[in-house]
Amino acid sequence: MLKYRMARLKAFRLIRVWAYALVLASPLPGCGNMDSLPSGEPPLQAPDGVVVEIVDLSVRLTWNPVPGASTYLVSWDEGSTATPGSAHHATTTNTSYLLTGLASEQTYAYVIQAANGRGDAGYPSSVVTATPSTALPGAPQRVQATAGDGLVTLQWEPVAGALTYRVSVSSKDGNQTLKDVALPKALHTSLRNGVTYSYTVRAINGIDRNGVDRVGPPSDPVDAKPMPTQPGVPVIIDVTVGLENGAAGLSSPFVDLSWTAVDYASEYRVYAKKGLTGTEESLTLRDVPFKATRYTHRGPEIGSMYFYSVEAVNDGVPGGRSEEVRATPLPSPLPGAPFPTGLAVEPVGTTSPLCPTALSGSATNDIVVCWSPVSAADSGYRVSWQWQPAPCGPISSGSDTVATNSYLQTGTIQDASYTYTVQVNGSAGGTAPNVLLGPLAPRTVSAAPSSGGGAVDLEWTTSTSTTVAEQRLYRGSSAAGPCTLVTSFAGNSSTTYTDTSVSTGTTYYYVLRAFDGTRESMDSDQLSATP
Repeated sequence: MLKYRMARLKAFRLIRVWAYALVLASPLPGCGNMDSLPSGEPPLQAPDGVVVEIVDLSVRLTWNPVPGASTYLVSWDEGSTATPGSAHHATTTNTSYLLTGLASEQTYAYVIQAANGRGDAGYPSSVVTATPSTALPGAPQRVQATAGDGLVTLQWEPVAGALTYRVSVSSKDGNQTLKDVALPKALHTSLRNGVTYSYTVRAINGIDRNGVDRVGPPSDPVDAKPMPTQPGVPVIIDVTVGLENGAAGLSSPFVDLSWTAVDYASEYRVYAKKGLTGTEESLTLRDVPFKATRYTHRGPEIGSMYFYSVEAVNDGVPGGRSEEVRATPLPSPLPGAPFPTGLAVEPVGTTSPLCPTALSGSATNDIVVCWSPVSAADSGYRVSWQWQPAPCGPISSGSDTVATNSYLQTGTIQDASYTYTVQVNGSAGGTAPNVLLGPLAPRTVSAAPSSGGGAVDLEWTTSTSTTVAEQRLYRGSSAAGPCTLVTSFAGNSSTTYTDTSVSTGTTYYYVLRAFDGTRESMDSDQLSATP
């Protein structure tokens, strides 16, 4: 009998230990156990959109509903961190919860979980904090206002216990209160450039029992004046001097300029100065913004040297001036002197020719030049031309006189560009503008030793011709050449190159040429550098 009782007691103790183990292994009421979810069923997602609202010494939490949730577990602790299922927790079926009777100036942290119908809790939300207070928040400190193009960016130091901030602005256009922001920064847009705006910031740490915002004192005011972004500096890439058909058949001088477009430019201003001591004048009217990247100065004084520069402007804010370029209008013909018009240049054998096809010549090496006849050309016409056979080499020139309004030039270099000028022969003859057969050359900008050493950095602007198929870079050890090909660039878009195939301490000379598939341009301006 004693043995039987001892056996029953031992078994009873084992049952109690096993049951106690079951109790320890079971989840807390309402807390759930993600490991105990049925196979394949994921935990509920974390609640998002958690908003904290302080009303005196109470805190109201609201959040977005979670699909599949039957209840929500709200846990909180004093301080800045909260643990799901802590000693302070409550369960609700709503997507909001109000905690009352909290301590003033004490920070509380909150975390929320959604639970399914079995009480299994999902992932916790992000931790949010709140500091109930019966006192108003302090004034924001170190408020900074940074002006931009039509906007002002504001930032300041966070205020303890602040839930939101209220920004007020005043200007000559009136006063305005911006939308409250949650973070200590704000962006004010759609502003008028050139107008000064004054800003103050107040902190808000909740509402009182009457539903009125608890707004603290304002910060010290700060001012900002939005201004347009300063544009870049244009680069003049082409200058052409010539004569055009003016009134009553008289030739009229002009200087044609073109330049690179720059970012943030709402208009361009072209300036000209006659001679070294002349007065500079603006050629473009400022009351009508000039937006093109090409300008023709008509009617400059014949034979005088002009200095030109271009400036980009953005809504009244100027950028830097381009480097000056010089140009001298062509000599003036005598009053009433006629000059050729309709000048055309083409290789012999051109399909749909503009010039007479009766001129004999080779279809590969000969060029025909033609123009409209001038009734007063009793002494015929004088045709002049220039070409540059080799990179870095001399520019060659020639001329001839003909009696008719066409000219055949034989023995030309097939792949070189030629520039032609035609004038009525005699001192009273006018001159037609230059006509080019082949592409215009690129314009070099800079050549400088690379900062890392052992190389040369080159920069240029592309040819303004629309037929360029390739750009070619040439290099020589002497300004007079010869120069050999370093590399080529397909198309007409490359503007920079680093030449690493050089020796330190040696001076190199560079030119660029454009190639249109048939003819190569003359040299660009020559630049030099010593790596």
